[in-house]
Amino acid sequence: MRELYTAVRQVLLFHPHTVTNYGNPSPNALQSSGSQSISMKESSELLVTNLIRVLSLGLHEGLDLWTVLETLERVPNKIAQEELSNPARKALHRLKFSGQLVYVVKSTFVRSTAAVRTRALLRLALNQGVLLAALELISRWNGEELATFYANPSISVLCSVDEELWDTFLHACAPIGGVTLADIEAGVPKGATVMKFNMKLALPDMDDHNDNHDSGHGVSAGVVDRGIGIIGGSKDSEGNGLCEKDHREESHYGDDNAKLQQQTTFDDNSDVVHVQLIPVGNRSQEGDREGCKRKKKKNKKKNANTKKNGNGGKEIVKMEEEEEQQQQQQQQQEEEVASVPLSFLVDDSNLPKDTLASVTCSDSKMNPSLQSMEFVDFKRLLDEAELLLLERWEHLSAQLSAQEALLFGQVDCL
Repeated sequence: MRELYTAVRQVLLFHPHTVTNYGNPSPNALQSSGSQSISMKESSELLVTNLIRVLSLGLHEGLDLWTVLETLERVPNKIAQEELSNPARKALHRLKFSGQLVYVVKSTFVRSTAAVRTRALLRLALNQGVLLAALELISRWNGEELATFYANPSISVLCSVDEELWDTFLHACAPIGGVTLADIEAGVPKGATVMKFNMKLALPDMDDHNDNHDSGHGVSAGVVDRGIGIIGGSKDSEGNGLCEKDHREESHYGDDNAKLQQQTTFDDNSDVVHVQLIPVGNRSQEGDREGCKRKKKKNKKKNANTKKNGNGGKEIVKMEEEEEQQQQQQQQQEEEVASVPLSFLVDDSNLPKDTLASVTCSDSKMNPSLQSMEFVDFKRLLDEAELLLLERWEHLSAQLSAQEALLFGQVDCL
C-alpha cells in the first residue's frame, strides 16, 4: 500500500493539469527536493501498475485480476432485482456505467490478453472518475464470487469493503479515484474528482513492459495481442505514442500452427513492409498451378478420343480455346492487382504521417515474389481505423458525461 501512496502523490504533483499517458515531451513535475523530474506518462502508468498489484493481493495462483473486474458487468442485473426501497435500486440509472465499462473494454480489445484488458479498464475508470465506485460495486454485489477468486481474502482490498483495509485504500485513492458509491446514490455527478484523467486505453509499448512486472502479482503475462496497434514507429510527430509492431510478430489460426502463418518484417532502411503468407497445409500457388496443368492434360486426353471418333470435335476445340482465354484473362487481372501499391489503397485523410510512411510500399524495393500478397495487409489498416474510432469514442464519452451531469443536476433540483 505504501507504493500506491507514493504513486498517488506523484500524480498529484501535476494538479491542476489533466493527467495523460501519452505525448512527447510530456509535462514534468519536480519532487519536493527539487532535483528529480517526474514524467506525467510514467507517473500515470505507475499508478495503474500499483493499483493492479494492490487489488491482486491474495488471488489464487494462476488467476488474473481481469477475472475479478469482469464481474462488474453483472452488477446492474443484480441491482435491478432488488426492492425499490433499496438506495442502489433507486440509483440504478446512475449505476449502469458498471456494465458499460466492461462492455467497452471487451468489445474493443477482442484479441488482447487479460493483462491488457485489466490496464484498459482501470484507465477507463480513471478517465470517467468512477474507479472507487466501480470497485465498491464489485465488493458489495459480488462477494460470493470474490470468495472463490481469492485464496487469502484477509489481505484482499475487495474482500474487506467494511474493514480497515478498505478504509486505508479509500484514503490513498480518494484524490484520484473519483466519486464513491455513496456519492452516486446521493446524487453527486460522476467525474467529480480532484484529478482529471485523459489516458489512452491502448498503450502497447507500456503494456508490454508492465506485463512482466505484473505477472508476479496475480496478473497473467504473455504476448500482447495488438488488436489496437498502429503500424510504424513508437511515436508520431506530436508524440502520441504510436505502438511499434514486434519484428517477430506471428499470427496463428487454428490448432495446427503450420496450416496458416502470417509473418511481417520491417526493413529499417527503406521502411518497406514485406508480407509473406504460407498457404494452408502444404499447398502453394505453384502447387495449385501444377494441379491445374495436370487436370488440363487429363481432359485433353479424354477429348482426344472423342476427336478421333468424330463426335463433336469442333465444339470441343472451341470450348478449349475459350477456357484458355479465360485463364489468361484471370492471370492478367491477378498481375494487375499485385502491381498496385498499398499506398493507393489507403485513405490517408485521417492517418498520421508516420503511419502513412510505414504502410507505403515501394514497388522498386519490394521483392516481386511478395507483391502479389500485398493486399493481405488490409488487417493492419483496420486496426488503425479501430484506434481512431476508440479515440473518437473517448471524446464523445466525455461530452456525454458532462451532459449527463447537467441533466441529473436539473432533475435533483426538481
